Amino acid sequence: MQKVIFQLLMIPLFILFGFSISAQILNSIQTENIGAGGAEPRSGWGLYSKDDIRLEDKNTVSIDFYGSITNSFGGIKKVATIGYNDPNGGSAFTNDDFQISNFASTSGDIEFYTLRDNNGGVNSMKFEGGNNPNAIALQILHSNTITLRLRGNGNMTIAGSLTENSDLRLKKDINQLTSVLPKLNQISAYNYHWKDESRGDRPQIGLLAQEVEAQYPELVSADEEGTLSVSYTKLVPVLLEAIKEQQAQIGTLQSAMSNRDSEIEKIKHQIGLKK
Repeated sequence: MQKVIFQLLMIPLFILFGFSISAQILNSIQTENIGAGGAEPRSGWGLYSKDDIRLEDKNTVSIDFYGSITNSFGGIKKVATIGYNDPNGGSAFTNDDFQISNFASTSGDIEFYTLRDNNGGVNSMKFEGGNNPNAIALQILHSNTITLRLRGNGNMTIAGSLTENSDLRLKKDINQLTSVLPKLNQISAYNYHWKDESRGDRPQIGLLAQEVEAQYPELVSADEEGTLSVSYTKLVPVLLEAIKEQQAQIGTLQSAMSNRDSEIEKIKHQIGLKK
């Protein structure tokens, strides 16, 4: 305790006697654990509080992490940062965003753990770095099982089933689809390859969004750049109604054929071909 008080008393002397005294203080502090908040420090540096711990600044707040890696100027390189930018701050952060960034390398990862049990089970969410389009951009683990994996090229795999809200109680202005067959006849299925091979070089099967949009604009959406996407899952109700319409047509033809067969039998009896 006396040592800490002495060090604190030495700080104002820096103003009078310059860097040499400050360096002595820093060297002394570096050899001790430092704690704030009245608790016994258990690590090299710690904050302890029963209430909130706040970092406040006029525009931005950030916590930077530095590692043993050196930068191009020979100094210690920043490897990560956690920060928030006020909308009026005008910093490099996007306005009003909370960001966690990994600057260690172009392939650095950011990972969040919610469980590490004694059996090696891990629940985690990981954002992987790197410019390889086939690399994993997002991965979610539950008890060491990969439940979701999104690659940089946009391909995603999930371990379970994908469901969408479809409860009647959530919907209004409900109308049954009719006359879907003529519209579907204007839409074709195609084989194709992606122009951008980072999406994959394997042959693909799919639709053309422009053809779908001309018949069912509800199934097509556009992003900020105008690129069109099709909701393939919402095609299922359309195909369901198409099957029902086609089945009705088949039923009508079967009935007509049955009536024709009956008329043929009557004619046979009338001309004596069948007794």
